[in-house]
Amino acid sequence: MRSTNPEVFTIIRCLKKKSNETGVALWTVLAKKFEKSKHTRVSVNLSRINRYTDEDEKVIVPGKVLGTGALEHKIFIAAFSFSKEARRKIEKIGGECLTIPHIVEKYPKGSGIKIIG
Repeated sequence: MRSTNPEVFTIIRCLKKKSNETGVALWTVLAKKFEKSKHTRVSVNLSRINRYTDEDEKVIVPGKVLGTGALEHKIFIAAFSFSKEARRKIEKIGGECLTIPHIVEKYPKGSGIKIIG
């Protein structure tokens, strides 16, 4: 199913373009996750992200980051969207909330990036 949301379409196009340019499979995997129906996209709580990450890690959530739970270390998270509470908690601890295109441009080789969700 093809997304009708222009923001999702832009993300998919960005991921596929970067995958073709760099040959990095991570971007193709993420593009396929974004091509899925809106109803099958993930929502991930901060408690889960906290459990599976360490200080200063880079994480991509192909969906929405929710603010339930605590975040105990600084991380860099790129996601389709963030709840207000999640954004507040991430920034309070010194982390960053990034867009998918921003992390793709900042780390084109995809090394050290975890997908959660």
